[in-house]
Amino acid sequence: MKNKIELIRAIRKVGLYNLLKVKKIKKIAGNIIGGFFLTRVISTLLNIDFFAGFSGNSSINTHLFCKENNLDEKVLCALCDYLSSLGILKKNKSEYYLTAKGKFILEMGSGLFNIVYSFEDIFHNLEPILKKERTAERDINKFLYFEAKGTGEAAKLLVFPIIIDIIEKKKFKRIFDIGCGSAAFLIELCKNVSGTIGYGVDLSRKAVLHGREELIKYNLENRIKLFEGNIIHDLDSFAEKISDAEIITASFVLHELFFENKEQIINFLVKFRRRFENKCLLVCENIEQSLDELRKDPGLYSEVQLAHRLVGEQQMTRKDWHTIFIKSGFKKIKERYLSFARISIFILH
Repeated sequence: MKNKIELIRAIRKVGLYNLLKVKKIKKIAGNIIGGFFLTRVISTLLNIDFFAGFSGNSSINTHLFCKENNLDEKVLCALCDYLSSLGILKKNKSEYYLTAKGKFILEMGSGLFNIVYSFEDIFHNLEPILKKERTAERDINKFLYFEAKGTGEAAKLLVFPIIIDIIEKKKFKRIFDIGCGSAAFLIELCKNVSGTIGYGVDLSRKAVLHGREELIKYNLENRIKLFEGNIIHDLDSFAEKISDAEIITASFVLHELFFENKEQIINFLVKFRRRFENKCLLVCENIEQSLDELRKDPGLYSEVQLAHRLVGEQQMTRKDWHTIFIKSGFKKIKERYLSFARISIFILH
């Protein structure tokens, strides 16, 4: 009854129209601000391996976790209580359990959280970048390890199974993966297709070192070899090392290696085609969407395009990619466009 009385008093004081506006802005702001807070909290807990402690229906004692990892217990409890209020964790005294909702978010979305975190420094410095006090390309680092890790985790859900199916049907056994990150793709490939051998190269030392640990974990160190290096500068060297590769894969990487201009991509691909003559090249890329397309269905792609534009990594349309491949001298270009995901997989000869 008291709640109803207060509601009536509020309506009389501010008016029903203004009260409805407050309700509307609360909902809109809640989605915007809540998304920011939730993303940052989950990223933080992922980075300290908090969620790794949940297995099955087990719980985590925040007091013991903080003691073992030298963390501030008050801060951790505040973060966990926040997630409990959203139904991601369930609290019982100082014990926290991962709910079904929490398990789903982490299983399906941990890769996305890592990708977002890779742009953390960029968005933290957005104002000085806008004021020309700093530049994203020169003064601020994108966290390559987290981007590589996140991309690999996210791609496991859709892209990797499709690429693995292509490789298996074409009976390729030796694969060279450019921009391999922590070898997520090569590991999935070798786990699912017997007899395959993988090679991978990546710029990030941290990603390569983590990948080598993963190879030991899955007992694949004899089937997959990882190299730290720059494929642009050391193409000839890598071509000699992996001369037996039958197919070369490049997932979500070409636009990053050559974001300054399209001619650089073409020049590289011309040289690449000559060094790997008669070898198949499989390229997977997010496809740039127009503003009209984004308005109809923004999904997460508005954020993807914004993040890449801020660091100078302009994504390209399907037509752009076809033009690049033709100018690079490829005679056969087959495309599978996953319209629902706005991703294209190109198979080139």
